[in-house]
Amino acid sequence: MTVKELIENVTEFEFESMTFMGNVRSLSLEKKDGKMTACAKAGMYPGDIIRNETIGEEEWNGFFNALFGKCGVMDYPEEFSGNMLIDGEHWSIDIRFRNQEPKHSEGNSYYPKNWDELMAVLGTAEKG
Repeated sequence: MTVKELIENVTEFEFESMTFMGNVRSLSLEKKDGKMTACAKAGMYPGDIIRNETIGEEEWNGFFNALFGKCGVMDYPEEFSGNMLIDGEHWSIDIRFRNQEPKHSEGNSYYPKNWDELMAVLGTAEKG
């Protein structure tokens, strides 16, 4: 599928990260009944919400254009792995679509080569 087709068919995105010390970071975007929302959380407590609001089509399309295009998350393997680190960070990405199988990728202190780019894209969406 092209980036444009992926953007048209994505219904939900979720990123989660948890460190050994319990710091949690999450970002979710959802499109339901024509309404698009973004929710971002960070901190040691589930209620530490940074953002929870309706977003416009321009922001939705821009986020997913960067995610699918620049970051190339559809090419990520299901698991980034290596030697297990006990005090590391576990992260995961889940993307759901209207008309195709979901995409899942995760790592435990192992990351894609463009991790910094991915974090920049996620950071932009967290702040709005």
